Amino acid sequence: METETAIPTKSQSQEIEKLDTIENDAQESEIIDKAKEQSAESIEPESVTIPDTSANHSSEPQLSIGNEIAKLEICAQDNNTDDVSASSEEPTGSLVQIQAKTILDDVLVQSLSQAELEQKKCELCLEVFSINEIVSMLKCAHICCAECAKEYFTRQITNRSITNCVCPCCKEPNLNGSNVTEEGRLEYFYNLEILLKNVVDEEVHSAFQRKVRDRTLINDPNFRRCTGCAGGFITSPKDCKITCPDCGSTTCASCLKPWESQHSGLSCEKYAEWKEANDPKSQAEGIERYLQTYGISCPNCKYRYSLDRGGCLHFTCTQCKFNFCYGCNKPFIANCSVSSYCANQGRLHAHHPRNCLFYLRDKEPEELQQLLRNNNIPFDTEPSEALKQMNGYNPIVNCPIQIPNELMCDVTCSAEVPHNSGGMCRTHYIEYLVGKIWKAQIDPVPIMDLKDCMQELRRRGISLPDRGAYDTDPMYREMCQKAIKQWIPLK
Repeated sequence: METETAIPTKSQSQEIEKLDTIENDAQESEIIDKAKEQSAESIEPESVTIPDTSANHSSEPQLSIGNEIAKLEICAQDNNTDDVSASSEEPTGSLVQIQAKTILDDVLVQSLSQAELEQKKCELCLEVFSINEIVSMLKCAHICCAECAKEYFTRQITNRSITNCVCPCCKEPNLNGSNVTEEGRLEYFYNLEILLKNVVDEEVHSAFQRKVRDRTLINDPNFRRCTGCAGGFITSPKDCKITCPDCGSTTCASCLKPWESQHSGLSCEKYAEWKEANDPKSQAEGIERYLQTYGISCPNCKYRYSLDRGGCLHFTCTQCKFNFCYGCNKPFIANCSVSSYCANQGRLHAHHPRNCLFYLRDKEPEELQQLLRNNNIPFDTEPSEALKQMNGYNPIVNCPIQIPNELMCDVTCSAEVPHNSGGMCRTHYIEYLVGKIWKAQIDPVPIMDLKDCMQELRRRGISLPDRGAYDTDPMYREMCQKAIKQWIPLK
């Protein structure tokens, strides 16, 4: 009968090795102790059968068991040593790579979050721009893109008083309010001048500076502006007539009308009566001819006005108080809810058609002339009879159109007259050409660029056409033009 011994098998050794790999050093020691106890229990005398035939074999099972226990201890120690060695010799590169990847992932997430935070929507054109392309208003929380800010402030500075250089969304601050001091206005203009330096062109920025300077000067009671060259100078309060040191023209120090000998000994009121009775422009035929070219009629009460060009398009009739655009006769209304675009126009605005001066004033005269030619509408390239009469039949070198200055007094434009511009400066000639386009109800779509077309669709709440991956700007412009003609009739 063979002797049965509880000797650890190879699978048990592998089991111990697996446990050694998973557990920490303390757990490994505990497993080894348990293995020893189990091995010791397996060699108790009552569980071992020794053959009777040979006493020499009685010690062999015990030696074998002892050797296996020793092997287990050595194996465990070797495993511990291997684990420690492997742990100490394990390259740190993989750990560094894991840490680096974690850091890069965090940075990427932060960068994406930061990029989203640095994206802002323009409140005028509703496009999304980076924070570097956004302009914040000075006295409110409204924002717009640099391009919209440039277009808006250029228009305000060029065509209106600088007191209108306010937020295009909420019209704040109200610089004409009775609670605003002149010091407060000048402080606002000072901060606005810094803002505009990086927004508008240098020429427009210089014009803004001149207007601020002029506004400061007009607070001096002895300051007078020349009606001939738009210059200014300080006069003596005792002078009845003043002479401009720049152009030499002489005007009345009180009413600022060109000085004539008939004014001597007459008050400004009496002189105005004499002038009205004797000036050819005041005669019925002259007035009618003048109003046909440069006048406007109120679309509500039909009262006619002689219009000072170059000012704001918003006109208020003195007879019926009707607010309208003199470029298209559309009414100015408040609290309009026609579209989301209207909410960004401020408290009072008009729905100008696309052939109104409001949208065409930035077009080149050559484009407007070609549009008129294509529709067989005649236009002047030489001074009209009314302009010749206005200029005293002298050669027209400077624009003779009358415009209001900061003091709301009529002064001569005096800007340079380009060739073939009807005896007017570029600005007033564009107004003249656009007036012809509007009266003939010509659609300006053929001269509208891609940006004009996209803005026209957005203003009217029409979705932009889908643009293919290979559609060029001219191709997409043509698609937008077709959509405008189909969905937005000229009104």
